[in-house]
Amino acid sequence: MRRASFAALFALTPALFASSAQASVMDFSYRFADTGNVVSGAVDGNLLSDGNVFDLSSFVTLFVNGVSAAPPTSISSADAMYGVRSAPAAISLDGSYLNLYATDYPGTDALAFVVGNAAAADLGSNLAGASPVYGGTGFTNYVPGNWMASLESAPVPEPSSILLMLAPLALLASTWRIARRSVSRRSI
Repeated sequence: MRRASFAALFALTPALFASSAQASVMDFSYRFADTGNVVSGAVDGNLLSDGNVFDLSSFVTLFVNGVSAAPPTSISSADAMYGVRSAPAAISLDGSYLNLYATDYPGTDALAFVVGNAAAADLGSNLAGASPVYGGTGFTNYVPGNWMASLESAPVPEPSSILLMLAPLALLASTWRIARRSVSRRSI
């Protein structure tokens, strides 16, 4: 029984260490083709293991032409908003996948990117749009060269994550010690 539980713990350890996402902050900027206005800011979220797609959790800052604007308070994916399918709100560093619908719910100001996702395929076009408060005049064609994004800094594990990573090692060492005592008692 002990050998089986030791093997199970040993098999689970890599899964506990593995992380499909790293918490971080992404800076972004997009210039709307129709107005020339630039919407920029920073978003909190998780950079996925592909190193390109970033799942959004919230806006940290938002600027329109360098002037601070109240960030959207409600974030969802464009896919979910347009009823195509359920997906998390996400943007990519290279701008090839932008699945975002953000609003100051219950207000009327919105910012949306429909690029490379199911909604874009359904609509037959990649689109970027915003209400005037966020620098747009509605939806317009998305211009890939107008998108820029970067991570603020290399993702650093939070202290609680470090403890979580060390816990399996402590369990493994403890189990190994118990198993070693058990073997040494049998040999006496």
